[in-house]
Amino acid sequence: MKIFKFFLLLILIMNFAYAHSPTSGEKIFRVNAIKKYNIDKKTLDTFFHKVKKDKSILKAFERPNTAKPWYFFKNLFITEKRINDGNLFYEKHNSTLVSSFDKFGVSKEIIVSIIGIETNYGNNKGTSNVADALYTLGFHAKRRNDFFKKELMNFFVLAKKNNLELFSIKGSYAGALGYPQFMPSSYLNYAIDFDNDLLVDLFNSVEDSIGSVANYLKVHGWNKDKPVVLKLPVLISNEKIKDHKKISLSFKNFKKKFSLDNEFKQEFDSLKVSAFNVEDKSGLETWVAFKNFHVIKKYNNSTNYALAVYLLSKSFNP
Repeated sequence: MKIFKFFLLLILIMNFAYAHSPTSGEKIFRVNAIKKYNIDKKTLDTFFHKVKKDKSILKAFERPNTAKPWYFFKNLFITEKRINDGNLFYEKHNSTLVSSFDKFGVSKEIIVSIIGIETNYGNNKGTSNVADALYTLGFHAKRRNDFFKKELMNFFVLAKKNNLELFSIKGSYAGALGYPQFMPSSYLNYAIDFDNDLLVDLFNSVEDSIGSVANYLKVHGWNKDKPVVLKLPVLISNEKIKDHKKISLSFKNFKKKFSLDNEFKQEFDSLKVSAFNVEDKSGLETWVAFKNFHVIKKYNNSTNYALAVYLLSKSFNP
């Protein structure tokens, strides 16, 4: 019996040592966290002892909605309920939206649309444990590991700065946070105190969230009162449009090249554009994108996402 207990204890000790023996990647992360970001060793020891690899996170990460066809994305987000809820959100927070427009010049409807798509106006901020999510994607995903390791590091910095308990924070499966679903780096760099309570709180403050989205878009180049995107009345083939995925020609020269001179107002002629096709249920559509469309893509680098944000914003009746 004593021999059995001895071997059982030995197995438990070996399992414990194995479970908490850091990988080479974790060792490098720890060193950087301590030396570059002044994260204390005890915090790191506790974190790596407690954190878990979440297979459901990896599964969700490999099948993002933005990889689906445009019509799927449109039907998912441009719904009557989301439009109605957006109108209610707009009305309730109109004074804050006006203040953000006065300060940053970013479309009020675009801000409401982004928050609506990201978290259904704050009703679904995510149920994933952010610590587990960032660890899982940083150390176990098949792609973008470096990005998520950096976001995990920023998560440590954010938690220390705002006195947050690492494992109490919920967010998206990718580690995005709060009403606007900012990644930790964006939270640190672009989130602002817009309700003047001396705190930057994207989890509970709608005012901070609205101001932070506006600030993010402004910093990334939003042009006040300029267009976002236009649907063309004709289809330009994928072959012809492939040279216009990046902003290059002025809208005037683009119209001339594709014989669209009389289709749109001349007030946009000096603005540079790109173009893209998306697949709707009725077939392909061609859209022309201005700089503001690409600014939205800085928020989420997906054409489907940016187009959904725009169309939802045009559905509101403020």
